[in-house]
Amino acid sequence: MPPLRLDFRSSSLSMEAFMAAVGDLTADDWKACAALLNEKGEQLARAGLKIGYHNHNIEFKPLGNTTPYEILMEGTHPSIVTFELDVGWVASAGLDPVELLRRHRGRFQLMHVKDLKSSTKPNYTIQTDPADAGAGMLDWGKLLPAAYDAGVRNFIVEQEPPYPAGALVSVENGYRFLSRLKA
Repeated sequence: MPPLRLDFRSSSLSMEAFMAAVGDLTADDWKACAALLNEKGEQLARAGLKIGYHNHNIEFKPLGNTTPYEILMEGTHPSIVTFELDVGWVASAGLDPVELLRRHRGRFQLMHVKDLKSSTKPNYTIQTDPADAGAGMLDWGKLLPAAYDAGVRNFIVEQEPPYPAGALVSVENGYRFLSRLKA
């Protein structure tokens, strides 16, 4: 299978077409993706770089008795492939990011600090009802220590649109919230 390359900034591919393509991926397709991450990760390691994988909620859609995310976790080598956990997308899939961090301790180096409103319905279709970090339903008092314990050292404030008062205001609100937390 040739690699799937998508860039929504320059592509005419709609979100609907993207979701249809991803929805048709099989367990073997996801295993091939894991193999590709390992292969490219080995090449990058020789240049002193590391490859990482960022999730959305689509990777948590059940696929037989597993999920695409579990296939990627099991099929990639921990010393070659790292993961950037987007906790907002994990929560929008109806899962607990703290449990995921604990189950895959040592696989995460980066985390998107993203919150969502309790009105977000669990789904696997790239849909969420975003909130500024600290203004949503995630329990940051549990989540941040679990992330640090799991190996996360880089925390990136990110939010999906729509922004309540603009993108920069949302980033500022997230930063302000995180700055007030006790270390």
